[in-house]
Amino acid sequence: LFENLYLTTTNGSLNCDPNFCLLLTTLKDSWVTNCSIYYGYKYNVYMTLCAHCAIAHNDIRFSKSTGTSCAGILVDEDSGCLIEDNILADGLGPPLEFNGGFCGNAVFGNYGTNINNNDYVCHNLHPVGNLFEANKLTCAFLMDGYFGSASHQTLFRNEFASPFIPVAFKRWTTFMNVVGNVMGTASSAYTNYSANVPGQNYE
Repeated sequence: LFENLYLTTTNGSLNCDPNFCLLLTTLKDSWVTNCSIYYGYKYNVYMTLCAHCAIAHNDIRFSKSTGTSCAGILVDEDSGCLIEDNILADGLGPPLEFNGGFCGNAVFGNYGTNINNNDYVCHNLHPVGNLFEANKLTCAFLMDGYFGSASHQTLFRNEFASPFIPVAFKRWTTFMNVVGNVMGTASSAYTNYSANVPGQNYE
């Protein structure tokens, strides 16, 4: 579908502010590979209502806005999809946001650095049955419980190099699998695993 392309909203004197650099919707057996996708106003890539699709080997960087709604990749209502070997960097917040209906997918071998917010964030109800494996993140993995519940996510062999709370499962998060991950840094203020962190709601 998309291969070896450079997509940006800023190019010299040309400038525009669409919500997405790339919108993928109602696709099957499609892919985005080896692309450079820069300066989304809200989201660089949005994939929704897709099946058996891949976002792989891309360089996804920079946001023209700040705050929690400037993700590198936003996904919801997708199944059987693969997000693999992407660089997610430079001001994205978060690099990956997964929301309701994101079920039965794999997020594998991605690298995030110089991030504006948490690295991977669940921000809507109820994604289920996804695998997050071998990702290297310089911030955190967050199930924020903001709009409702989530369950049955597997975090396997990732590195969450946050100096703060590297993994946070907030209210209405159940049946999570966390196996073989490296959490925090040598200078982390949090050295113990705990269900109750002051100032946080982990119901």
